[in-house]
Amino acid sequence: MKKTKFYIFIKFGLLITILVPQMLSANLPVDADKPENNKRLFVIARSKNANLICYDLNYIAPGKLDPEKPIHVYWFNQTDKPGTTDELSYIQAKMAYGYTANPVGTSKWEISLVAFPQRKLILEKDGEGIYRSRITISGRQAVLKKIYVRADPNNSLRIQWVDIFGIDMQTGKEVKERIIP
Repeated sequence: MKKTKFYIFIKFGLLITILVPQMLSANLPVDADKPENNKRLFVIARSKNANLICYDLNYIAPGKLDPEKPIHVYWFNQTDKPGTTDELSYIQAKMAYGYTANPVGTSKWEISLVAFPQRKLILEKDGEGIYRSRITISGRQAVLKKIYVRADPNNSLRIQWVDIFGIDMQTGKEVKERIIP
């Protein structure tokens, strides 16, 4: 009898560890159900906790991005206050999750992430008129969807690796690259 309860407890624990992160990430804020109205470009997830850093389009008018700051970066809480958002602190924006945007013609920017300036993003409208963040992933041009940062469990300031996920622009298939600093 005790053995059966133990197995049920283990199965329940596994179920919770699999389903809860999926349920929480399903609550990410989006602008609307239509992809052309979705402001989300990509997110950064970290091994430290389930909170996400969201990179959304920053509109100043319908269809017009802020030319100075075309991307709005903020925290999406999935731990202690699920569903709430917070702005980045000054230090977070300047030292970790911020970016610089350099205009490259009209409605196109070269984006440099503070934490990873070596690999530039291009923010521009695609053939369907939807803004996308384009980056090279594993030698392929891709639409960036997610960056995952694995920190050292003994020192959260030390990075073990970074995974970059996107959609190959030619094949439409998912692509991934692991970067070990």
